[in-house]
Amino acid sequence: MTLGELLDRVAAIVPLDGATVVGGDARSRAVTAVAYDSRTVRPGAVFFALRGHHLDGASYARQAADRGALAIVAESARPADVEVPWVTVANARLVLAAAASTFFDHPSHDLLVAGVTGTNGKTTCAYLLASIFGQPGDTPKVVLAPSTIEECFHMVVLARRLAEEFRTPVMVLTDANLATGVSAFPRPKIDAAWLAPEPDRSAWPEGVAPYDWDAETGLSARPIPGQRGGEYVVTGLAHTRKAKVAYDPESNQEGCDMRSRKLAALGRTLVPPVPHGAASGDLLAVGWGSTEGAASACTACRVRRCARMRARATG
Repeated sequence: MTLGELLDRVAAIVPLDGATVVGGDARSRAVTAVAYDSRTVRPGAVFFALRGHHLDGASYARQAADRGALAIVAESARPADVEVPWVTVANARLVLAAAASTFFDHPSHDLLVAGVTGTNGKTTCAYLLASIFGQPGDTPKVVLAPSTIEECFHMVVLARRLAEEFRTPVMVLTDANLATGVSAFPRPKIDAAWLAPEPDRSAWPEGVAPYDWDAETGLSARPIPGQRGGEYVVTGLAHTRKAKVAYDPESNQEGCDMRSRKLAALGRTLVPPVPHGAASGDLLAVGWGSTEGAASACTACRVRRCARMRARATG
């Protein structure tokens, strides 16, 4: 992308009325980077001299020019000691935002943005979305949402079992209706399967690395603390298969892939929910938690109403 193409595309996003360009014509030259820190400027970069509370980025224009800046964008006029092309704009920060988005081909266009609006329940829905989609790659998790007070009891047991079997965080998400509600349900019969089994105290299998991932499922064998042969380093940071802290992209990507496979393995055990109402239609309403009763009742009412309307139309 040339400097001329960049400026033309930016002008289509933010107004550049009154912008002036002095110091030669560099519109046909290729832009290699967009920078607002003079220390990161490299040959061919466009440097944005931003004005702050205490300092003006224009005072570092000379350093940016010495580093090979193709052009400098600022809100002030070009100093006498700077010879590279200078673009004066009314709002350099706004132009920087548009230029960065344009230079990197508008990466925000590939983001899924969800807006939560309407009546009661906005905060609840926002917490639900944040719980599901927050850090999806680094820490994929299971989110359980009980719909009744009785399910609150059983889902805590289920959460513990899922966390241990699939080695992944599990969240139990309730709402105010369940937290403050009162409901009678049959006294559950205690099941030994609800409790965690006795830990395996036998010697760790020789040749098996502690917490090494299974290539297909992403799951790992879990030694207990003190188990002979199963000693390992505990770390919450990105690490290799040998528990060594690592920040290289390959190790981080492998960890994300393995953790994602855990959820894929869990997904294969789930039963799809049965929709209420017709099997197809123009609108699908998705509820969660204690909204099940109200959502089911509304759907049933809507189905009956549509049936009466069809009956009148055909009668």
